[in-house]
Amino acid sequence: DGTGAALDYFLRRLEGRGCAVQRIDPRGLGDCDDGEESKEGVAFRSLVTRPLPNDAEKDYLATHQPGYPPPANDKDDIDKDDDDEIVRYSRALPSWEGYFGAASELLYYSPHVKADYTPLLSQVLRNPKTTDDFFQALYFGTIDEALQILHLAPDDEQRGLTCTRSLLYDDGTHTYARPGDHSLVPVRHAPTRCYLKAKGSDPPRTWMAGQQQRLLRATDGHPDAVSFLRAVRTWYRNAVRYLLQDPKHNDGDGDYFAAYLRAAHREVYDDIDRSDPEALRRRETVPSLSRGRHHPQKKKKHVLRDLEMPDVDRIFRDWARRAPGGGPSPARDQVLAQIVVDAYQLKTVGAAAVVAVAERVARAQSDRVVLVLYAGGEHATNVAEFFRTSMGFG
Repeated sequence: DGTGAALDYFLRRLEGRGCAVQRIDPRGLGDCDDGEESKEGVAFRSLVTRPLPNDAEKDYLATHQPGYPPPANDKDDIDKDDDDEIVRYSRALPSWEGYFGAASELLYYSPHVKADYTPLLSQVLRNPKTTDDFFQALYFGTIDEALQILHLAPDDEQRGLTCTRSLLYDDGTHTYARPGDHSLVPVRHAPTRCYLKAKGSDPPRTWMAGQQQRLLRATDGHPDAVSFLRAVRTWYRNAVRYLLQDPKHNDGDGDYFAAYLRAAHREVYDDIDRSDPEALRRRETVPSLSRGRHHPQKKKKHVLRDLEMPDVDRIFRDWARRAPGGGPSPARDQVLAQIVVDAYQLKTVGAAAVVAVAERVARAQSDRVVLVLYAGGEHATNVAEFFRTSMGFG
């Protein structure tokens, strides 16, 4: 209807007909796209009942750089940089979902925007088991349980390891404000002190964990619901483990391999047709887009079969062997860290859809329930896989 994307249109039509709509992707929680003056924007900002913690980098820029923060357009909260490129500055609320959810956007759609989870994974969580325990607690337990595993020291240096993107750029002589990130990194620090939580949750839980509590309330804690949620958690752990034990071959869409190729083998990435990542990851060789030096009449080939990606254990071992540095992580490490983080976020969407299905059925007033899942192919496949492998559906 000329407003927004197709999904927005479907959503308005369904809600206008009184259909119950359950959103299942929590990765953008905390970032409102409707503008602060809209009805949704006003309701969104009303969630803030006290001032948010100060951002030290914003305070520094406000003191040392004239004209910061830049004047924002009242409608879209955007500004133009010196090259007339539209730059959007995020005013997102702190949330764990928003903090980790940025990895998906950067891997799949915006690799030119840099965000680094390497210090968090390599110097705070340190190994695959602790990382897995942390995300299990965050999405299936309480936030307090997850923070105990994170075990950050109270000093700013330790907490600085959770910063994925700085607002500052230092060229050795001066410190400048970096260009905006178009709101693609809405939450730059792990929100350890202030964060969105599931409504009514006490102790605080993430949206995903709160959804599970709603299912238990809807069923009065029935043993079948408890068993169902245990199966969801087991599926989630196994699905993430499977994906990270061989990211190149176990990511069916090929997005991980394409991102890794761009970061670790840029000369190959720039010289091949990478329009179909799913096919690319299965190719043994691919033709070059340029001509060979000694035989210009023939096209050279790039051998992809030997370009394997490290599994999660090797990723952490490689990080452990290196002394932590004070500068930015290499592009290869940044992408590998994003892949580790994204694997957990990707499977969270499937788990959320499965729990949403169960809650709708539990609350239904009829024996006949029609559920329509509108999701991407990967998420729909995950839902079908869970019901086949864990629930015995054919």
